[in-house]
Amino acid sequence: MSTAEQSTYLNDHLAGASAALDLLDALADDDRDAPLQELVARLRTDIASDRDQLVAVMQRLEIEPAAVKQLGGRVAEKALRIKSSETVTGSSALTGLQRTEALIVGIRGKIAGWTSLKTSRDPRLEAFDFDALISSAHNQQDHLEQYRVKAAAIVFA
Repeated sequence: MSTAEQSTYLNDHLAGASAALDLLDALADDDRDAPLQELVARLRTDIASDRDQLVAVMQRLEIEPAAVKQLGGRVAEKALRIKSSETVTGSSALTGLQRTEALIVGIRGKIAGWTSLKTSRDPRLEAFDFDALISSAHNQQDHLEQYRVKAAAIVFA
């Protein structure tokens, strides 16, 4: 993979991580369910840490964050937030379900990203524990999936 391809790939993942953090903020603001609030706080901490690890990977590879990609991720998140707002859906349960599913898709993308980076033979990446990052992302997905199933049961009751 060329440096330009690596830059595009990693910046796309960085934009996704930033969008996920914004979406978690929306979930925290919109839902007062205490167990969800605890999950959102834990996920926010974990995803912020993952984002920091991704930035460290980029720094190690001498790849700069692309402002345009970051902006694109933020715009996409804002569009999702509007599309899934209770005003549009008519249901706080449906809003929560849609936003949770978007986060799960993002986490699955993160798993794919860490797995791809794990295949690298670049010695600059040997310091990163991609297995631990992959395991952490699976854990995030599992916890969020439990909430998603509960939200789906309410929507489709």
